Amino acid sequence: MGRSLMPKGASNEDRFWSHIIKASDPEDCWSWRGGNLKGYGIFHVRQEDGSYKTYRAHRYLFELINGPIPNGLEVLHRCDVPGCCNPRHLVLGTHFENMKDAAMKGRSYRKWLDDESVRRAKKYRAAGFSQTAIANVLGVRSSTISNLIRGKSHKEIRHTNTTTPENDKSANHPVESLACAP
Repeated sequence: MGRSLMPKGASNEDRFWSHIIKASDPEDCWSWRGGNLKGYGIFHVRQEDGSYKTYRAHRYLFELINGPIPNGLEVLHRCDVPGCCNPRHLVLGTHFENMKDAAMKGRSYRKWLDDESVRRAKKYRAAGFSQTAIANVLGVRSSTISNLIRGKSHKEIRHTNTTTPENDKSANHPVESLACAP
C-alpha cells in the first residue's frame, strides 16, 4: 500500500488514478489505496523542480476535476468517509459548515448548539449566569459558551429577545439549576 507500480516519469494524474479503486455502483465510495493520514488519503504531487508537495487526495481530485479551490472553502465529504475519492461525494463548503456537519452527525467531541440554544445561552449570560453554569445546562464545554459570548462562533445569530431566563417559557430545562455569576 502507498506506492503505485507506475513507471518512472508517469504524470501526476496517472499516478493519482492508479491509487483509486472505483466502485461498480457510481454512487458508492471510491477507495483510496495510497498513503493516508488519519484516514484521509494523501498524495505527493511531483513539482517541476523535482520536489514533492503533499495533498489530501480528495482535495487533489477536486482540483483535478473542477479547478482551484476558492480561498476560504474546504472540500467536504457528503458520504462522511475520509478516504473516499468519488467526485460525486465531494462538495465545497466553509470550515464552519464542515464542523457543524461533523458535530450534528456525532463525528466531533464538540456538541453543536442550534440557533435556539445559542439565543438561550445569550439570554442567560445577559441575565448574569456564569458561562460554566450555562454550559452545564446546555451540555457543552465552557469554552463553547466562552467562544459564543466573545463572538468567536455562531456569529450569524443575533440576540434580539429581551426575555430573561426566568420568564422563558420556551426553555425545556431547569433554569433553577443555573448559578448566578459572582
